[in-house]
Amino acid sequence: MAKGTLEQELAEAVDQTLQAMQEDEEDGMLPDEAWEANQERYLLLPEEWPEGLTLVYDAMVEKNRLLRELDEED
Repeated sequence: MAKGTLEQELAEAVDQTLQAMQEDEEDGMLPDEAWEANQERYLLLPEEWPEGLTLVYDAMVEKNRLLRELDEED
C-alpha cells in the first residue's frame, strides 16, 4: 500500500458516509437514524464496530457541522 493511501481511503469513506447521511436526513431521517443506516456502508464492517460513539463518528459529526455552517453562510 502506498504511503498515505489508508488516510486517503478513510477520508473518502467519511465523505461518502456524510453524503449518504445528508441525503437520508433530507428525506426525513433524524441524524441518529441516518448514522445507523449508513455507518457500515463505507467505514467499518459490523463486527468491527464498537458500541457507542467513536472517534470516527465524532470526526464525522464535526465535519458535518462545519459543512452545514458553510452552507448557511452562502
